Amino acid sequence: MKNQWLVALCIGCIALSGCSGKITQEDYDALQSSYDIAESENSAYQAQVESLEAEKESLESELSQKSVDLESASQDLSQKATEFESLQNEYTAYKESMSVYEGLPVPESETPKAEEESKEESKEETKSDPTMGERNALSKADDYLSVMAFSRKGLIKQLEYEGFSNEEATYAVDNCGADWNEQAAKKAEEYLNVMSFSRSGLISQLKYEGFTKKQAEYGASAVGY
Repeated sequence: MKNQWLVALCIGCIALSGCSGKITQEDYDALQSSYDIAESENSAYQAQVESLEAEKESLESELSQKSVDLESASQDLSQKATEFESLQNEYTAYKESMSVYEGLPVPESETPKAEEESKEESKEETKSDPTMGERNALSKADDYLSVMAFSRKGLIKQLEYEGFSNEEATYAVDNCGADWNEQAAKKAEEYLNVMSFSRSGLISQLKYEGFTKKQAEYGASAVGY
C-alpha cells in the first residue's frame, strides 16, 4: 500500500511538472497530505488484520481443546456403555435362569421367606465383625451400584447369582448405603434412555425389578412423570 502511494505521488509530480514545468509548494503539500492519509489508513488496516489473525488463532486453539475434550468424553461414555451392557447381559441371563422356578409352590417343611429374613436379620445383629464373604459381597455390591441401578431385592439376587450366600448378599445390601428411592429414579432413567414408557408401564417395570410400589412411583416422578 505504501509503495503504491509513492508511485502515485511520483506520477502526480511528473504530471504537474509536465503541465507547468515545475512543482509548486501547494502541489507538493496536497500530495503529501494525500500520502499521509493513505499511510494512516494503511496502518489502521494492518492493525485490524493483526487483530483478526489473533482472534482466529484463539478460536482455533479453543476449538482444538474442545475436540480433545469431546473425544475423551466419548471414550468414557463408550467404556461405560460397554460395562453396562455386560452387566445387563449377566442380569438378564440370571433372570432367565431363575424363571423356571416362578410359580412353584413352597414346600410346607420350608420356613416362610418373611420368617427366614427375620432370622437372618437377628443373626446379623448378634455379629460383631463381618466375615470375609460379607466383606467381598459388600465390595461387589458397590461395584454393581457404580455402573447401574438396582432394587434391594434385585441386588440380593444378583449377588446370589455371583455365588454369595443369602446371608452374605443381605449383609452387603443392607450395608452398602444405597438410597432405594434414588436407585429407582436411576433405573427409570436407564429404561427411558433405551425405550419409551407410559407412567404406569414404567412403574410396573420398576416393580418387576424388585422395587416397592412407593419406590417405583418415586422413580417415575423423579424422571418427570
